[in-house]
Amino acid sequence: MNLAKKNRIPFVYYLIDALHTLIPFKILQSLGKIIEKQSLKRADTVIAINEKLKDYTIKMGAHPERTSVVRAGVDLDRFNSNVKGRKIRKQYGIKKDDTILFFMGWLYGFSGIKEVARTLVKIKDKHPDFKLLVVGEGDLYPELLHIRQKHNLQDHLILTGRQPYEKIPGFIGAADICLLPAHHNKVMQDIVPIKMYEYMACRKPVISTKLPGIIKEFG
Repeated sequence: MNLAKKNRIPFVYYLIDALHTLIPFKILQSLGKIIEKQSLKRADTVIAINEKLKDYTIKMGAHPERTSVVRAGVDLDRFNSNVKGRKIRKQYGIKKDDTILFFMGWLYGFSGIKEVARTLVKIKDKHPDFKLLVVGEGDLYPELLHIRQKHNLQDHLILTGRQPYEKIPGFIGAADICLLPAHHNKVMQDIVPIKMYEYMACRKPVISTKLPGIIKEFG
């Protein structure tokens, strides 16, 4: 920042997360918050990707008149309702009458997918057509593997691991319902993950936790 000021280069702060909340060690989060506050306060322009994050930046010290919202874009040539996902359904043995719940992204402990998997355990006998398709990896992945093995969910819990970006539209196309079941915490409360826009670009129904950022963005 100092170098930018010295050379009269505008400092633009582009915000997609409440950054200090992502620091894994709580003892360092306070320091991260101080740095984040100073950066936002001194920025010539602050760009947030949704209205709730804009509110957050102003609360953290950004000048309101220098703050604006530019929402995340979606490549509509890739993500659209014409992508049907038939190849993905065939690849993973998904039947025509199966109902596919879908999640993609990093598997944080607070992603809520563990709770969905545990719900499958309870309903699999009564609703054998319900399946959970998860694309991604992360902290929760080993635990999901354990749940699948322990409760014999091999036919109900499909874990693909990380997938190439160009295959993601096909996975969304294969879904019947897309999910954002994240816990309401400091990391998630102000954000709108880009997956939400990608789900909707493919015209898929979405079930989401009532996160403040989601509510402010979509009502």
